[in-house]
Amino acid sequence: MREELVNKYHYPPLLSYLEALPSSYQINQATIINNLSADGSLFQSSAATAAAYIAAGNPATLSYLHNLVRACRHGVPSIYPIDEDCIKLYMVNQLQRLGLSDHFHDEIAVLSKDIYSNTIDDGIMMWPRLQEWIKREILVTWMARMDHLDHRKWIEANQDSPLWLGKASYYRISCLNNIDLLRLAKENFEYRQMVYKKELTELIRWSKDWGLMDMGFAREKTTYCYFAIASSASFPYESDVRLIVAKSAVLITIVDDFFDTKGSLDELQTIAKAVQRWDNKGLTSHSKILFDILDNFVGELAKTYHDQHQIDITTSLRNLWYEAIDSWLIEATWRKTGHIPSMSSYLEIGKISVAAHVMVLQASYFLTPTFYPHNINPSQYEAITKLLMKSCRLLNDIQGYEFV
Repeated sequence: MREELVNKYHYPPLLSYLEALPSSYQINQATIINNLSADGSLFQSSAATAAAYIAAGNPATLSYLHNLVRACRHGVPSIYPIDEDCIKLYMVNQLQRLGLSDHFHDEIAVLSKDIYSNTIDDGIMMWPRLQEWIKREILVTWMARMDHLDHRKWIEANQDSPLWLGKASYYRISCLNNIDLLRLAKENFEYRQMVYKKELTELIRWSKDWGLMDMGFAREKTTYCYFAIASSASFPYESDVRLIVAKSAVLITIVDDFFDTKGSLDELQTIAKAVQRWDNKGLTSHSKILFDILDNFVGELAKTYHDQHQIDITTSLRNLWYEAIDSWLIEATWRKTGHIPSMSSYLEIGKISVAAHVMVLQASYFLTPTFYPHNINPSQYEAITKLLMKSCRLLNDIQGYEFV
């Protein structure tokens, strides 16, 4: 069995000193093999690994020892020196993985600069052992990362099995096993959870008040939209900004579904014209409800921005939404008439209809520094906005593509 690490000093398991144990100390082969690392070592100790091979004769253990001998031509050390830059790197990683990087910007910048400088000066940087981390990291693609959930996993991992870089005469990296740091990470996580729950409650209330959760034809994506936004947005941003993006996502989903599945071509043309002139005259049923919700949402955003900056962005916001709705109308017309557009036409309209820029640009008004109205005029989009629109359209199409 593997002994537990004891008390705050994190003494290593007795098995890590296998080479020094008396012959009367009986350890069966299965126990040794079960404690081997993926590289075949026993606690990354050359002496303990050699003893493990003598006792169990595991081929992976022998391979590890052969690799050590080849790497250390002048003799394998019994105690591994731990590179100072690696300690700094682990510290930065620890802060980021625990979700505390927002509180230590300056410290992380200094450590990162030191690591980079030393890497340039030395030409190479020693890395005690990152293979398992690398394997774990590449299992989850960057696009599927959710920092807040990663923080929880890292907190739990540090709570159950503190990271230990080999057997080095009780040498420990205190920053990795710091109880206060772990407590701060837990409190920080719980605080974020409280904020997220409060925001989700507000979003659900807003959706219910406007009847968005009972439209009948649309996907009910209120919680999904919030989860996607909150998990990918940096926490320092205000709750108002996250809610703007989440409400935009909910509206985009429902209006897009109306154009895809519910409305006739005449109804879709009518609502598109109403949005163009921004007047609900002539609208009925779902068309009127959707327009009124959109009108209220845009009006609230414009009022908030005007109160803060004394600038009226109403027209800019309306034009942004009309551009998206007009693209949905064009796609609906293609679909209902059987028209097959050219690839260039499809991408030109598709990058607008995915509506990622609608969510991002509206929220950008309320960040610091703020956007100004001319930045979101369709004819004057920045290059980064255009790339966002194209990449989101292509990613969306890849997810829904089917071979025929």
